[in-house]
Amino acid sequence: HKTTTMSAKYQVVRWKKGKLGPFEALTAPGSVLKYRAGKLGWDKVLSADVVFKNHKKGDKANDAELEKAFKTTDEMECLKTIVAEGELEVSSAERKEALDKKSKEVIAFLHRNYTDPKSNLPHPVVRLELALKNSKFRVDVDKPVDAQVAELVKALHGKLSFVKSEVEGTVLIPKQYVGSASGVVYKMTDVKREKYMPEGVKFEVGMAPGDFDPFINALNKVTQGDYQFNMAGQSNTATAQGTSEHDAAASGRAKKKNKKKGKKGKGGGGKK
Repeated sequence: HKTTTMSAKYQVVRWKKGKLGPFEALTAPGSVLKYRAGKLGWDKVLSADVVFKNHKKGDKANDAELEKAFKTTDEMECLKTIVAEGELEVSSAERKEALDKKSKEVIAFLHRNYTDPKSNLPHPVVRLELALKNSKFRVDVDKPVDAQVAELVKALHGKLSFVKSEVEGTVLIPKQYVGSASGVVYKMTDVKREKYMPEGVKFEVGMAPGDFDPFINALNKVTQGDYQFNMAGQSNTATAQGTSEHDAAASGRAKKKNKKKGKKGKGGGGKK
């Protein structure tokens, strides 16, 4: 996004593609992001039903220019393309809000996926925020969070130490649950390999430590606890975590089987 002194009456969206353009659309302040998110109708977006080349000079695009750039002379269709794909000029306040939000996402990702090698625990969020504030690193609102975190870790080298943490292991899903459980596995982990077997599907997976418990809970729901998760060589914390959850799942399966047997025995006794 581009920071600008925004008019109180409109916000400019500027579209350019290669040598085509720029073309401009004048929109109601605050409407574009809501429209892009599906929270506002098109009829509430525009401040002017005209495609400009330079709105400050009152320079409007002609039909030949529109046809060449958008393959149509219908200004409304051209404006929809500009609003959907163009660069939105934002106010200083909007820019700050977006930057603060992105900074929090960066810190959250760093806290969740990296640990302090001295303690094998994540650095406190307050410590990370202070380190970011005192560093020369600048958060980019348009850049993916994971890429920025990797750069931030390098920028903080010598001030804070980090080890990227990942829980790795294999999960075996019985064939009767493959349909429902596969979606959970792919959504919540990084699947490195899958192998189809007579009894089901085995996935080799990796995930952030913070995602492990939610993943196990989700698997329990879709498989009723009927699956196997084997932890690969990890830190003591990750191994203990995995063992605890795995034992809980195993315990759940045992209770379920015992419950079924109990019902059967009780029923048999009643018949006699």
